[in-house]
Amino acid sequence: GLIDFDKVEISNLHRQVLFNVQDVGKSKAMLAKLKLEIRNPYIKIDAIESKLSAENAFDLLMPYDIIVDACDNFSTRYLINDICVKTNKPFISGSIFQYQGQVGVFNALLDNNKTSGTYRCLFPSPPSAIDSPSCDQIGALGAVVGFIGTMMAVEAIKLITGIGESLINKYALYHLDTLQHHVFNYETNEPEVLKIKTSPLEDDIYYQNFCLVHNEGNQLHNEITPAELKQIIRENNDLVLVDVRDLYEHELLNIGGLSIPLSDLRSRYYEIPRDKKVVVYCKIGQRSAEALHYLQVHKGYNNVYHLKGGIRAYMNT
Repeated sequence: GLIDFDKVEISNLHRQVLFNVQDVGKSKAMLAKLKLEIRNPYIKIDAIESKLSAENAFDLLMPYDIIVDACDNFSTRYLINDICVKTNKPFISGSIFQYQGQVGVFNALLDNNKTSGTYRCLFPSPPSAIDSPSCDQIGALGAVVGFIGTMMAVEAIKLITGIGESLINKYALYHLDTLQHHVFNYETNEPEVLKIKTSPLEDDIYYQNFCLVHNEGNQLHNEITPAELKQIIRENNDLVLVDVRDLYEHELLNIGGLSIPLSDLRSRYYEIPRDKKVVVYCKIGQRSAEALHYLQVHKGYNNVYHLKGGIRAYMNT
């Protein structure tokens, strides 16, 4: 199998059963390979230390028969889906949200030589960042991660051996706080599948932008550049800055203003004044774009601006 990991972080060791404190900062891919080969000396594991991208996805995934998607972002998940559709590979996807977990099997070969529904058939577009906060923002129960990982492994074994009933054209939702379990059926969107198969693979910029508010058919208004913001700061004492990054990011580095994490915006938007010029910012502009869209469309703000490129671009201007 292929392992595509970043470096070990101390913040999520509670759900990283392969790693310990002594591994922090080391390559997760290489460590996982070494530790798993000790437990399973008769299997071959390829550890890939580069991130999956539109440029290398074909080369990295082609040697494998089944893809298990355990990534933590939607842009990578849609990329994996499109590669698997183009190369006729089934893939198993799992995700968690606090006490909930979800598992599905996509693009599997059926008895009639057709393939089952894809991830895009079930989820034509990704949720906005404000509706899908990260584990850093809302936390993650380690036992939920382990349970969903086990369910994904079971689905992989089913595909390999042909035993049991796989989650093909079905999606399982587990509520581990209440021990409820639901399985939903969905249909294959054949025109969408054909479009993916016959169109060239999109580039990384497409997959990144696809998961932004721009692709929901809404136009962002009141976007300003870092240079324009610096000019406004010099000339306008009534300016209000709002940092929508997480609190720990704000405490590490900020350019002033209120700290209202994106995940808290729905409950704290009223703290943002309507009678002054407001600029929302984040690290690279993605979360601030979501915040701008929410404030404009859902709360009627017309005095809010979005910092293009975020604090990273601001500090480099």
